[in-house]
Amino acid sequence: MKINSYIQKPNSEYRIIENKSDLYERYIEITDNSKTEEILNIIRNTNGEYYGFIGLELNNKLILDDELSFYLPTNWVIFIDWVEDYFKFGFSEAQTNLKLILENLDDTNIKIIFIETSYILNRKEFLISILDAGQYFFQIHCSIDNKYENYLLKINKLKEYIQ
Repeated sequence: MKINSYIQKPNSEYRIIENKSDLYERYIEITDNSKTEEILNIIRNTNGEYYGFIGLELNNKLILDDELSFYLPTNWVIFIDWVEDYFKFGFSEAQTNLKLILENLDDTNIKIIFIETSYILNRKEFLISILDAGQYFFQIHCSIDNKYENYLLKINKLKEYIQ
């Protein structure tokens, strides 16, 4: 399982992502260290309001993809709040225009429903992966604009709940 942020390249043309080459023509993977300066410039030049999505990859296939493309910082706020609600209630529905549900199954498994498809994932691996990816995203973003610094604190607090 891999969770990562993808930032839309300026002036990129929309088309359905059918494979990884399509993905990299339109988006920059935030963990690509060779693109750090380009990523920081996008953040600077858009005043922190840039498009992108949070990708969840299972078995080399993106199951969460650019169907959830929106302002990337807003997406991360929604996702971290989604995870926080999961910790509080054992169930959470993200506030997006598409169906995105997180549900506790047992001590080791969690169910994600995206649109009409459900996935059973290892609870601990998913929660660590999403919080680590969110933390990485907010560290990069906050190096330019500290508007979301409180989400770094929230992520650290949520990590304490993972057993």
